[in-house]
Amino acid sequence: TCLILAPILLFSFTLMALSFPIGVYTVFFTNLSSSISFSNVIRGLYLFAGPFPLIVPVQMTVGLLFIIFLSIYIVMFVISTLKNISIWKSVKLSLRGGMEHLFESNINAMMLYTGALVFVSGVMDRIQELFGVQTGSLPSSDPLETFLGLTVAPLREEVGFRMLLIGSVTFLLSLPNVKEAIASLWKPCLSENSKRHPLLLASSIAISSFLFGLSHFTSGSGWQIGKVSEATYAGILLGYAYYKYGFHVAVMMHWTVDYFGSVYSFFGQGFAGIPWDSQNGYILSNAVALDLLILLGIAGTVVLAFRFFTKVIKFSAKEKMEPFL
Repeated sequence: TCLILAPILLFSFTLMALSFPIGVYTVFFTNLSSSISFSNVIRGLYLFAGPFPLIVPVQMTVGLLFIIFLSIYIVMFVISTLKNISIWKSVKLSLRGGMEHLFESNINAMMLYTGALVFVSGVMDRIQELFGVQTGSLPSSDPLETFLGLTVAPLREEVGFRMLLIGSVTFLLSLPNVKEAIASLWKPCLSENSKRHPLLLASSIAISSFLFGLSHFTSGSGWQIGKVSEATYAGILLGYAYYKYGFHVAVMMHWTVDYFGSVYSFFGQGFAGIPWDSQNGYILSNAVALDLLILLGIAGTVVLAFRFFTKVIKFSAKEKMEPFL
């Protein structure tokens, strides 16, 4: 299994790393938009406080806003790559000791969780459509505006729905230990008290996930009722990843879906004139689709399902043995 997973993860990692300079080139060195450019000024940026949007009065250029957010993602990408053990070391260990070593690397865990998120979401969409429940899509708009929105969304939504709705719970549970409370905002599992209140923690993840799903439908941005269940499922995985691995992993999962999942398509339009939402796609955007939907998608879904059922079986066996111990 690890012999199959290792090249998939390394291939995905390479595409993700290259997406940073590709994004910079697309925004600053192509004519992605015929109406605006990186020098246009933005007045006002909306953020989230849970499901409630807030307008923050800022004034900066499109290019500066893009660079600020991209720089944050680069830092989080590096942290995810080096945290605990590096991607290369985890792959080497997994080849000798099993796939559990893959999850010792934050970036590997992020990629496998994201694969399961994308693949299962796609299956959910198809099943819902069979029953006439439509997911919808983002409306046609200026390509540069759309790309900028997809770049800003991961950090904006993870702060609003994960950190404020889940992290605030572990923060309050950790008081009066201020150091632990602050640390739990970044990685909620660092809160010892949260482990004593699993129902409260699970409820915060569930509520956050449902509000995340509902907000897509109520935002008026083109999503239909089918998006609620899909985004709620995504919120559950993002919430668990935030709790288990930290805020940076949740953000990078969201970044993979929004930014990484689209950057090569926008590059194709700016560089080769192929519309970013073209059915036929562009060779690089097709490679990303293959990676997320098939390679990482199937691998992540199978691996996480296997880990989940293995833990359930072990837990059941332990429960049965305890009366005899």
